[in-house]
Amino acid sequence: MTLRPTVPLIRLVVGLLLLAVAGLLIVDRPEPGLAGLLAASVFASAIPIGAAFLLLVMALTGGRWQHELAGATAGLVRLAPIFVAFLPLLLLSPTLYGWQGMERDTTFRALFLNEWSYALVTIGFLLALLLAPWCAARSRATAAVALILFVILQGLAASLWLMPLAPGYFSSGLALYVLSLQVGIAFCLLVLSAPASRLPLSGTLLLVAVLFWLYFAYIQYFVSWNVNSAAGLEWFAPRSAGLWRYVEYLLAASGALPAALLLFPPIRQSRRWTVALAAILLGGKAIECLWLALPGRGGLAVALLSGAGLMLAASAGFRPPREARS
Repeated sequence: MTLRPTVPLIRLVVGLLLLAVAGLLIVDRPEPGLAGLLAASVFASAIPIGAAFLLLVMALTGGRWQHELAGATAGLVRLAPIFVAFLPLLLLSPTLYGWQGMERDTTFRALFLNEWSYALVTIGFLLALLLAPWCAARSRATAAVALILFVILQGLAASLWLMPLAPGYFSSGLALYVLSLQVGIAFCLLVLSAPASRLPLSGTLLLVAVLFWLYFAYIQYFVSWNVNSAAGLEWFAPRSAGLWRYVEYLLAASGALPAALLLFPPIRQSRRWTVALAAILLGGKAIECLWLALPGRGGLAVALLSGAGLMLAASAGFRPPREARS
């Protein structure tokens, strides 16, 4: 019993050491290193982002799923300080994105494609995350207004984090696609961390989350890639070249196969199946974050080190809700 308090401390120390090593690699090769840090940050920040979205939706809809999952969801939202991973990106964003060389041919580009907007939107989104639990607990009207503002900020943040990686690319659907990814990551972690008594609806809700992701991922691909536009080619060409082409197939399979299995009630209602499929989905989404940020830039070692470091450090501060302990 006396050794238990040391376990979170060990995770924190190991996590910080991994982040320190990743930092040294970034100093050695800044551009690929920052791309790797971006991939890890997108994955890690998806935990509180997706959880905050779910918490606000729960406050609007109510029902059994709110009773079973609201406590654990609020616990994931409290991991919002994981946004500290974005600090090097805020300071060194010109190195990663090359703001100065981008065209300012639209109002969006003129207003937002610069380091100041990048920093302000990211910090503003962090503040929205910190306020989300209070808004969810206040009233349905407050939760509704907060949800609208939250989705707007999420759209701006996701667009600024990822779209400038392909300077000529613009897609109004990218933000919703990224939101579906973030919600999926958060919900997979909810399933994996919940005890058996808190899982009766998880199979059905996991199916909804997968279908949400499949729809927006397919629409994003269909509109941006299959119309053969120059902007779509700029985004998808490096993500469909070399080994990344097989990663695309892996991503599709990691979503479509669990979705197909979850259509069957015996699988959807089984705790073992639900947990196993959530683990598969979570692994696929971690790879998807690499696929979003790394093609054409590199930085895999930094992505893996910083991702592992962030998750270990975050897990050291995570405490399951009281109802989950009983």
